[in-house]
Amino acid sequence: MPTPPAMINPPANPYISNARPFLTEDLTAVAPALSFAYSEETSSDFYKMVKEVYDVFQTLTTEQKNIALFWVDQGNGLGYTPVGHNMLFVTQAIEQTKVNLAVLQKLMLKPV
Repeated sequence: MPTPPAMINPPANPYISNARPFLTEDLTAVAPALSFAYSEETSSDFYKMVKEVYDVFQTLTTEQKNIALFWVDQGNGLGYTPVGHNMLFVTQAIEQTKVNLAVLQKLMLKPV
């Protein structure tokens, strides 16, 4: 089904509703909490952090742009989708280590 507003582009990740969610009880397990609160005040730490990212974006090199396009998460053929990223890494790890999938499953189910 085409997507708005022009109804001409194919949808990005059309089967996302069928994706298995990978959730954690505590998000700090995958990313630390921000050390400062959201703020639009130009003197705030949050604003300075976002401004730094914006400034870097404005001066990207061709190589940096190409890297970003490779990792684009829209499944538009220029890179891998987020789940595709994960599967790529898992597949590479399995191939490189020649791990037995039964052993891998036991490791994944083992409590930490």
